[in-house]
Amino acid sequence: MNQLGDSAARPLSPLFLVAALLPLLGFIGSIALAEIGRWGAPAIQIAIEGFDPRDPIRGRYLLYRVSTNAPRAVDGYPAQACAGTPEAGISPVYLLGPDWSTSKCEHTLPVDFVLDDHRYFVQQDKARELERAVRERRASIVIRLSSERRVAVEELVIEPEAGDESAVN
Repeated sequence: MNQLGDSAARPLSPLFLVAALLPLLGFIGSIALAEIGRWGAPAIQIAIEGFDPRDPIRGRYLLYRVSTNAPRAVDGYPAQACAGTPEAGISPVYLLGPDWSTSKCEHTLPVDFVLDDHRYFVQQDKARELERAVRERRASIVIRLSSERRVAVEELVIEPEAGDESAVN
């Protein structure tokens, strides 16, 4: 008898099925836990400073950095970063030294998130409009902080032009 014929006729063992499905179930579970963690997290809208979104190598990205109350890091400063009480819907971001009061802070932010430059993917057809908008108007992002202090960007918001009622998202 043919060895291939014998093995093809044998049904799959339950142990093999469990071993094959376990990584998939773990992956689905980790996605579900991450989404559940985001549901309870507060949404925070913070101001950003944008750059040219055109990058012929990596696609269309809006390059941005978080707007803060102070210059970028110098000699170990800042020790902390936080978002304060919203003013006109946008929370100011503060960079704090080690001995500074956190009385203005509502949410602690990861310092590296505040100091680093970031990319936000934009659709090809909206890239030129967003490039012009971030240079001429006020832009912000809505973020959520997980319990592990990870930042998830939910949306890009650009202040509407005078006379226009809708913001660009």
